[in-house]
Amino acid sequence: TICDEAGKRGVLTVLEPGGDSGEEQNRAAFRLAAAGVRSIVMWGLDRRLDFDLFRRLRVLGVNQVFFDRIFPGNFADYVGLDNRAALETLIDCAEKDGAGDFIFLDAAGLDVDSQRERRESFIAVCRKRKLPHRILELPWREVARETGNYGCGDFFRALSPKRSAALIGGNGQLAHVLTGRVPANCRFYTVDGGPPEITSYTQPMRSMAQACFAALDRQRKAGARWTARDYRLPGELHRPAR
Repeated sequence: TICDEAGKRGVLTVLEPGGDSGEEQNRAAFRLAAAGVRSIVMWGLDRRLDFDLFRRLRVLGVNQVFFDRIFPGNFADYVGLDNRAALETLIDCAEKDGAGDFIFLDAAGLDVDSQRERRESFIAVCRKRKLPHRILELPWREVARETGNYGCGDFFRALSPKRSAALIGGNGQLAHVLTGRVPANCRFYTVDGGPPEITSYTQPMRSMAQACFAALDRQRKAGARWTARDYRLPGELHRPAR
C-alpha cells in the first residue's frame, strides 16, 4: 500500500528487507542513510531497535515515520490505528451479541507496542464497563508458525458453558490459530484482520499510507521547527454475514 501511494506521488521507494529482528532493521536503516536516503518509513519488528541510532539519524537530517507496531518517542512521527477505539468497538459488538465473558488473546514473547496498547485498552474498557475479563497468553513463536496446541484446553474447560464468551484477538493471527479449537459458546472478535467468518476491526492501510507521506512532507518543510506527532486513525469494522 505504501508503494502504491508513493507511485501516485511520483516518489521512488526503496524496500529494504530488514530481516526478522530489530537488530537487522537497525543495520538496514544505517545502510539506507549511508546511501543517501533521507526519508524512512519504519515498520518496526520489535523493540530491539536502536533508538539512539534513529535519534542520530534525525540530527543528520533523516526524516522518519514509524508505522503501526513500535512507538518511537520524540525523534519520529508515529502513524497507527486508534487502538482504544478499536477495542471499544469490538467490545460493543460482543456486548450486543450477548457475551458474558470477555477474553483478550495476547502473545507471550511479542515485544510490540501496539499489541501492548491493545491489551491495556481492553482492560481499561472492561473495567470501566464492569465486565468480567481475563487475559489468555499464547506463545507467539508457535503462533507465528501456526503450530502447537498452545496449552489452552484447561482455560476453555474452566469457562462457564452457560455464558457466551468473546475472544478478542490482539491481532488477526491470534484469532486465526484458535479457530476450530474452542468451545461452541465462544465467538471471535479481532483487531487487524482475521478469517472472514469473524468480526474484525481492520487498519485503514490506504489512509495510513497517506498519513505517512503527509508526515514526511511536514518534516521536510518544518526543518528545525519540527516536533513529533502521533497520528491515530480510525479503522473499519467488518461483521460476517449472518
